[in-house]
Amino acid sequence: MNIFDFDFSGREMTAEKLADTVKSVAFFNEVKLVIARDVFSAGAAQQVEELIKEQKLGELRDVVLLVCENQDAKALGAKNKSLFKLLSDKAKPVKEYLFLSGVKLEQWVKSQFAARGCSADTGAVRQLVNLAGEDSWALTNETDKLSNFRQNITTADVARLVSGKAEQNIFEFTDALANKQKAKSFEILFKELSGGREPHYIFSMIVYQFRNLLAVKDLAERGLNLSAIQQKLKLHPFVARKLVAASQKFSLPDLKAKYQMLCGLDIAFKEGRVDLTDSLYNFVLA
Repeated sequence: MNIFDFDFSGREMTAEKLADTVKSVAFFNEVKLVIARDVFSAGAAQQVEELIKEQKLGELRDVVLLVCENQDAKALGAKNKSLFKLLSDKAKPVKEYLFLSGVKLEQWVKSQFAARGCSADTGAVRQLVNLAGEDSWALTNETDKLSNFRQNITTADVARLVSGKAEQNIFEFTDALANKQKAKSFEILFKELSGGREPHYIFSMIVYQFRNLLAVKDLAERGLNLSAIQQKLKLHPFVARKLVAASQKFSLPDLKAKYQMLCGLDIAFKEGRVDLTDSLYNFVLA
């Protein structure tokens, strides 16, 4: 199977690129899975609807179109009733996955431990949810970590191994930087430093983020798609999608300049010529 992933939240994505992929002939009669994300939000709904009708995608067996949206049915229907009705046809299955919370979320976490051959008492599960939040991706990662530690998870294990939402703030900070959200970046940086976060750690996370952005941008400009970039850089699919979308906000020379700035800052700090905290603020506002 050939998998093609199109994220319409990126400014460079167009319905024409999606159409070209759908219409292209696959080698060896392989099935094509074409994923289209944020079609309704990007204003491409009408063109996608025309493509579905023109290519009779609901009837083809060698091309599967998967439309993914981060909104409920009511919101999607309000944005484009015609496309939503077409996608909601009984012959085209539509599934809505809602965010879990409260008891349902705790039950889901318990099921994740059980699937890994482990168990966790109610107190441990609640503490894990309080620390990691309602992000299923973060909870899955923490569940993996705890399951590898021991079979019967206790509250003491969670307290020992789960870093909690403070760690998520760093990822929010680097995401804001990557998306050129200066005000949000400055606010999170101030809170983290005021709360005692080590400046060297923040700096290392910034370097890591821009190194990935530079690598993703370089591969994208060489013609690699999302799936190929993810495999080449060994990134989690969620992280790869976010990096590809963020990289579209920069040109390759911009990212090279940012990375060179970070390298220069690293050298200057090690030589005692700059204060790292002040330099972090300057980088965010640059």
